[in-house]
Amino acid sequence: MAACASCQSEVPEDARVCPACAARLPADLPTDLFDADTVAPPRAARPSPRPASRPRSHDSGALSSSGVDHGRFEPGTILASRYRIVARLGQGVMGEVYRADDLRLAQPVALKFLPATVERDPVRLGQFHGEVRLARQISHKNVCRMYDIGEVDGLPFLTMEYVDGEDLSTLLRRIGRLPADKALDIARQLCAGLAAAHERGVLHRDLKPANVMIDGRGQVRITDFGLAAVAGEVERVREGTPAYMAPEQLSGQGVSVQSDLYALGLVLYEVFTGRRAYAATSIAELLRQHQDAAIVPPAAVVPDLDPAVERAILWCLEADPARRPKTALGVAASLPGGDPLAAALAAGETPSPEMVAAAGQRQAATRAAVAMATAGILALLAAGIALHARQQLSNRIPFDKPPAVLADRAQQALAALGYAEAPVDTHWGFYVDGDQLRYVREHPEYAGAGDPFATRPHGALFFHRGSPRSLMPYSPVGAVSVNDPPLVVSGMTLVTVDPAGRLDGVHVIPPQHAPAASPPPPTDWDTLFRLAALDKARFVPAAPEWLPRGQADARMAWTGTLAERPQLPVRLEAASWQGRVTFFQIVWPWTRAARMQEAESTPGQRLLTGVNVTFFLCLLIVAVVASRRNVRAGRGDHRGALTLVTLAFAGQMTAWLFNDPHSADPQLELNRFFSAVGEALFAGGLLYAMYLALEPAVRRYWPDSLLGWTRLLHGRIADARVGRDVLAGVAGGAAILLLLAVRWPLQAALGYQGRIAEAGNLRVYEGPAYVVGLFASILSFQSVFNAMWCVFAIVVIKRLLRQVWLVAAAASLLFTFVASGQIFVGQPGHLWLNFLIAAAIVSVIVGLALRVGLLAAVATFVTVNWTTHMPWTIETGRWDFPVLAVAMAFLAALTGFGAYAARSESAD
Repeated sequence: MAACASCQSEVPEDARVCPACAARLPADLPTDLFDADTVAPPRAARPSPRPASRPRSHDSGALSSSGVDHGRFEPGTILASRYRIVARLGQGVMGEVYRADDLRLAQPVALKFLPATVERDPVRLGQFHGEVRLARQISHKNVCRMYDIGEVDGLPFLTMEYVDGEDLSTLLRRIGRLPADKALDIARQLCAGLAAAHERGVLHRDLKPANVMIDGRGQVRITDFGLAAVAGEVERVREGTPAYMAPEQLSGQGVSVQSDLYALGLVLYEVFTGRRAYAATSIAELLRQHQDAAIVPPAAVVPDLDPAVERAILWCLEADPARRPKTALGVAASLPGGDPLAAALAAGETPSPEMVAAAGQRQAATRAAVAMATAGILALLAAGIALHARQQLSNRIPFDKPPAVLADRAQQALAALGYAEAPVDTHWGFYVDGDQLRYVREHPEYAGAGDPFATRPHGALFFHRGSPRSLMPYSPVGAVSVNDPPLVVSGMTLVTVDPAGRLDGVHVIPPQHAPAASPPPPTDWDTLFRLAALDKARFVPAAPEWLPRGQADARMAWTGTLAERPQLPVRLEAASWQGRVTFFQIVWPWTRAARMQEAESTPGQRLLTGVNVTFFLCLLIVAVVASRRNVRAGRGDHRGALTLVTLAFAGQMTAWLFNDPHSADPQLELNRFFSAVGEALFAGGLLYAMYLALEPAVRRYWPDSLLGWTRLLHGRIADARVGRDVLAGVAGGAAILLLLAVRWPLQAALGYQGRIAEAGNLRVYEGPAYVVGLFASILSFQSVFNAMWCVFAIVVIKRLLRQVWLVAAAASLLFTFVASGQIFVGQPGHLWLNFLIAAAIVSVIVGLALRVGLLAAVATFVTVNWTTHMPWTIETGRWDFPVLAVAMAFLAALTGFGAYAARSESAD
């Protein structure tokens, strides 16, 4: 008679549990708690035992050794003309393992055979083949390598790495608990090996001390993937060793990565305490202990145990899977002195994205440090914005009339000229007269000692367009502007006024078909002088030189001067059709015939534009080739890349929704929607290729620079490292803004006489909706794109130069040259000062990318792009302040998020 494994009552020798207990327990739950191999296939699949006289498989004679059970193969037996048996290493329900010599490769191997009772069972054969298939996907020094599957006399066997040592279960029985330093070393290696399996989507499902080998050098190998399965594809949940099953697995609810981590916690409990977490002797008792959470805290067993070790173990043993660690690397990182990232690099391996996300410091910054950093950043931003605002055009001209007033002035002008018909569609906006800004820079004498933009003309104009059809730009992703869509439809109108509401220009497209009046009615030209607030006495008639956009039957021109600028020659051109003005334009000394001339550019600017385009195309080609190679090698972080693509797509579509014009025509709106989707997909695809090309190399050479970025993409938003990187990036962006703001004061201090004005993006005045769309575009694509190009170029340089300081110097020099076309070449002022400022700006970006990381570089570009786009004002009473307050709120929110996250305790 034997004892029931559950209630200890007497049962027949061939039974494990009594009938009463068998009725209470799940039919597929193994009844042995701690045996080395406890899993058997379901009863319906078990074959009958084979006869004991089954012949042994071998290719040559075997040496006899009477009195010793060598298993089915005697030492010296040669199998498959290749493997010579040395000795049997172990035997259990899952099979027999032999040590053998591979005669072909001259190295020791381990051979695993199924037990004789199940070697023909299709279920166990499927598990046998599955063990090879899954284990071969995992290549890690802490996972026993699986070589291949073979067959001898119709019997399958596995060939695997031979580990010269003993299993952890035997070691613990022999010496009890391990010393703290050795236990920590084994724990970290276990975490690394298990993480490698999980990275490939493989669940071990039977992690226990008997399946962990320790070789003679103390290296850990996780073995026996006979029950391994792909996450999400587990059919028989309760397979495994009950004593090492998670509660949800034991109850048949499911199995996941967290189930393996629960088993990891049980193994670590034994390693650090020398005893099992559950002292159950039966399945029923084990179930009760799971329900009661009857785990003795490790520190109660080992009083001097490091508290961090106890927290890590109890974290793994949480009853709720959602409260356990997300990854094995998170467990490793929570152990005292744990740095799996450094261990992987020291071993010459490329750490996985999950390992990078789990590595690094986890302590939140102190409240005082965050407060000081935030205050310093806000002060730096305030100084940069204040200096920047002093140079901006919107703060140097009379900008006191809101767009609604200027639009009304434009409509009143049209009505005064005889155009009272209400248009079907209208659009308004501001634009900058770039020709005037260039003229002022090149002619310091133009304004003398005063501000050249303080009086008329101011350098910025308001335009109002009307149309008898829907106004949709020809550009599929553009906005309505002065020239898009072109003025070609009869009845289209374009009126421009200056910020004071004075008429600057009129363009009306006359009818395509209309009978001519003979003679045409007279035109009231004086109305133009009144609407433009010009003194007609200061002008004399002149021969017309400028043609209108459409047919005209009368033309006039005048030359004269403004009362505000008597030294400035001014020409007025006008035309009319059938007595109504169709064309009026104030021609200044800087006015170009734009339809007849191309935009001017210097040879240096054209050269550097070509260099920039070539540099971009070369990097793009390298990125595509590298991404393809990384994908084929399985090195890419597809999860992070897909997250990035999703964010880019969402940001671009948000920008389209808030920034682009929309039509009431369903077909037209659908066409523009598909164009926007195409642009968003292109942006996402470009970032996808770049990221798959860039990230593996950065992960190999500078994994620390990806800590914050990888954690953010993997959903750990409120993470201390994420917050630190964002704060560093905003600080870098504020520093760059300050460098840009002091550029012109320094030029003036060094004797430069030219007058400049920064315009900013005047579309901001369209309202808060445009600000939201612009921020979405800058945050999701523009800044990420710029930062990734910088980091990708640094990686390419790193492959050529090994010293970090050489990489930094080479990258700074290259970026300064590439960016010079935008920063100083062709720009006025002292060339050497512009070069120094450009080099300082590039050094900030390169330094942040190298020393802090990709996320800091992205935050830097977000801050720079955002602050330089805005036409800032600090006058709270101006009509545009509420719109810019929204822009300030986004900047403050970015800084506040960094401060909040930097104060957060990181969680894996």
